[in-house]
Amino acid sequence: MADDKTTTRLFSYPELYPHPLIETDLNCSVTYMNPSAKRFFPDLKETGSQHPYLKDLSSVISLFRKNTTDSFFREIAIDDIWFEQSIYYVRSDHRVRIFGADITVRKKHEDILQTRVRLGELAASFTEPELLRAALDETERLTGSSIGFFHYVDDDQLHLSLQMWSTNTLKNMCTAEGADSHYPIDKAGVWIDCVHKKMPVIHNDYAALPDKKGLPPGHAPVIRELVVPVMQDGKVVAVVGVGNKKNDYDSIDLEAVSVFANMMWDVILRRRAEEGLRTAALEWQATFDAVNDAVWLLDRDHHIKQSNKAAERLFALSKDEMIGRYCCEIVHNSAAPIPECPVLRMRESMHRESLELRLGERWFEVIVDPVIDAEGNYAGAVHIVADITSRRQEEQARRDTVAELEKALAKVRQLSGLLPICCSCKKIRDDKGYWQQIETYLKKHSEAEFSHGICPDCMKKLYPDDEDRGKH
Repeated sequence: MADDKTTTRLFSYPELYPHPLIETDLNCSVTYMNPSAKRFFPDLKETGSQHPYLKDLSSVISLFRKNTTDSFFREIAIDDIWFEQSIYYVRSDHRVRIFGADITVRKKHEDILQTRVRLGELAASFTEPELLRAALDETERLTGSSIGFFHYVDDDQLHLSLQMWSTNTLKNMCTAEGADSHYPIDKAGVWIDCVHKKMPVIHNDYAALPDKKGLPPGHAPVIRELVVPVMQDGKVVAVVGVGNKKNDYDSIDLEAVSVFANMMWDVILRRRAEEGLRTAALEWQATFDAVNDAVWLLDRDHHIKQSNKAAERLFALSKDEMIGRYCCEIVHNSAAPIPECPVLRMRESMHRESLELRLGERWFEVIVDPVIDAEGNYAGAVHIVADITSRRQEEQARRDTVAELEKALAKVRQLSGLLPICCSCKKIRDDKGYWQQIETYLKKHSEAEFSHGICPDCMKKLYPDDEDRGKH
């Protein structure tokens, strides 16, 4: 048997147990309450089974009576306080013993986590204002508040952009105007201390504050408030606040508001980044499609991963019909690259490679440039197909013109320069030193043809008696 000291220690355990410990009979009448139970529930013994702490206890006792079990565990909420109950049936004495524990902090943490998950799931389908309001409504609920607001702080740290109130605030608490307007910080109430101090502020007795300012017309009366600044790069970028909880705000409330304040700001930044990416993508695609040449972006295995409108027009294929295929399949209608493929040559040289080729009646230039990532590794290529038919025609026209000019110049060069001619017989000496009749030389070095006759002067000289001979 246990000695008296041990017995005393065991008997003292219920009295020293820091959580509620209660015993009842099988009719739910309270037969024992330890000091902690009396502190938590001073009216429980008189209220009996009608007290919310003993709610549905008769159903649990019914299970005990049926020998279904000798223990039962449950969680029960009384106002804002959660209790975990471990209920045991002492059959030898026909008593029910209830061990309780305050699990409010744990439940609030669980609620905060579940709410974050739920809001995270809504983020994909909600607009930014809708998500901000939903987060404010949840923050208001988690803290037992009736007012909730979110405001931006300008980069100059001197002005607020009045942005968002909770659903309940707008519906039942506040009709003050100012949404989307700028408001000087020095005109705001004492809650703006969170901006000056760059730390949360809790005012659990707003009426007693010596430096409070008046409220704008239509603003709800303020009893107590909790306001948290959102910090980025050492500056306050936003403030989130709740107000008018029935009892004082505590550290759990501060944690809840802080969690959702930072979550709201993360959502805003993510939404802005996503919108920036969407805008950049649209601008990039518009620029990509504005290029008149057919452009493909190839991955490292040379599959087409992006195509512009010019490529769709040139090859009469949609983007979806081209993406994932090799360029040779579309350009050459071949499963394998041609021997002089510029893509293969580019992969070897890691520099720009090009090739001119004829497709039907038109000429094209294929230009391929490598894409190198930030680590210096090959990541793919830019493949351009440019229609150079006009250029080729112009080049051919220039070549034809040059040939004609060279031919003409060659003819001109045949009769150019200093010609040695005999002053007596008028023969011309050629470049080999032979003397030739002038008509023979000219006929050889030009396209001129000769016919012979006698000029009047020579006629007089050679045939003085027959002047008319030269006329015939």
